[in-house]
Amino acid sequence: WISINEYQWISSSLKSSSVKPNFMKNREISLKNKEKASVIYNKLVYAKENYLKIPFKIIYANCKKEINSIPGFELEYLEIVHNETLKKENIIDLNTSYRIFICVLVNDVRLIDNILVN
Repeated sequence: WISINEYQWISSSLKSSSVKPNFMKNREISLKNKEKASVIYNKLVYAKENYLKIPFKIIYANCKKEINSIPGFELEYLEIVHNETLKKENIIDLNTSYRIFICVLVNDVRLIDNILVN
């Protein structure tokens, strides 16, 4: 929920801008696509459970195949990054904390999520 003051500020800002904040864009997603969007979280969990077992390129390919098979959905990125610096990582150190980010384009709306993996 947002306060009335926040709503008024957002409303006046939107009138002078073509850029919409993410929470406004989320309202543009159909109910059917909102239900299908659970695949995004499911793929984050899959990546978290397998990033030490399977090469990340294979995880990416599997996620892309499943997400892109849904009409109107397109995987833009799936990346593992250092939890503190948010720099993309290619080599995994078991003593380091990472986060996996995902971005899926759903009918021109970007849905972005992330998950802490260790």
